[in-house]
Amino acid sequence: MPTASTNPNRHTTNRWRSRRPGLHRRGVSTILFIVALPALLMFIWLGVEFALILRAGNQAKIAADAIALAAAARLPDGYAAVSGDAIAAASANRAPNGTVSIPIAPDNDAASDLLFGYWDGTAAQFVPDLENGTAVQATVRFAADNANGAPGIMLSGLFELGFIDLQRTSVAVYNPPSQATTLLTRRLFASDDAIIDAFGGVSVTRTSPNGTAVSVTGNARIETSILRVAGAGIAPGSESGIGGELFTNATVPGDPYENTTRPSVPASGESDPGSGSGTTNVTPGWYPNGLTFTSGTYDLSDGIFHLGGIGLDVSGNAAVVGSGALIHLVDSGSEITVSGSGSITGTSYQTPGDWFGVSIIGSASANAWTLDSNSFLDVEGLVIAPNSSISLSGSSRFDATGCAARVYSVSGSSTSTFTDAFIVAPNPTAGRARLAD
Repeated sequence: MPTASTNPNRHTTNRWRSRRPGLHRRGVSTILFIVALPALLMFIWLGVEFALILRAGNQAKIAADAIALAAAARLPDGYAAVSGDAIAAASANRAPNGTVSIPIAPDNDAASDLLFGYWDGTAAQFVPDLENGTAVQATVRFAADNANGAPGIMLSGLFELGFIDLQRTSVAVYNPPSQATTLLTRRLFASDDAIIDAFGGVSVTRTSPNGTAVSVTGNARIETSILRVAGAGIAPGSESGIGGELFTNATVPGDPYENTTRPSVPASGESDPGSGSGTTNVTPGWYPNGLTFTSGTYDLSDGIFHLGGIGLDVSGNAAVVGSGALIHLVDSGSEITVSGSGSITGTSYQTPGDWFGVSIIGSASANAWTLDSNSFLDVEGLVIAPNSSISLSGSSRFDATGCAARVYSVSGSSTSTFTDAFIVAPNPTAGRARLAD
């Protein structure tokens, strides 16, 4: 009788029996793999699709950033310059159909993907506004009905997904060159619903730590690219009413006209033109008692008007219209007073020299200017009054290229607009921009 160790069939049988469970498991795994393979390939494919869409979104955002920055940096140079640089920046970026293109239309037309306005830092949003163009919003669209085309979807035929339409938006704010200043003042106050719009920047020179240099209360707003304060005297809560970048304890520029020789006053005076109806031509020259107008229109022809006494007082419905005129306030009490529906308008002094481009020179002594009710001062030149406190109330308006004042204060629903930087250093053409969104 053979022993177990000498039975050749026993080991063979055990070997086959021990392999059968493994073969079964491998067969099941193979079947499961074949069943799961389509789903696995689908997930891989969807991952590729998602990556392509994400890449297209990043390309659109990069293009929008570049367009917004290029456009905002050219805002001081006008619509043509802004549009040209925006188009150039767009064409340097890629879209599904080639280079990026962006429709640009004037006047913030609905068809334009480049809009002009300002950045509301408090609400963190762009506000379209052609009258306050300190920022631009650029939108880049990738869509089937857009010249840029749309990112294609590889599985569109199977799942009828068609094309993915996407858009990306960027906002850039004009950042003026170093020390750029449109409004230069020792102290700045805004209250109620008043608005100060200073395109080229604001510089406040007060350095005393014991006094307030800037105060913004109520619904008042100071819209500017940058506000520099020489000290730290910002009233609590004022930051929310200031649009643009705010720097305290900053280096601020001085008055470029501080040492400029004032115009010489003639020895003999002119006759007072009086006040009446119709249009009166006023001759340039020396008016020792100043000028007072209560009705009618007064044409200040090309030249310098030296005003002593009370300075220039315009009230009622009187209108002063200057054409190349320079108003020079001479005495300590010579001020600008505009009330009722009175108005002062005109172009700046055009005679070559130290005061070219200036409309009004304030007195060398400290005094106060006032505008109230529905009055307004709107001159296409600089107002240089570093010793005067300028106060606006009611619905009055003060517009100029730039202004230097001792104190600038607005209240009620008054508005002030200053359109260009008259202090720029070191490079007046070094326009810059920063992304806000």
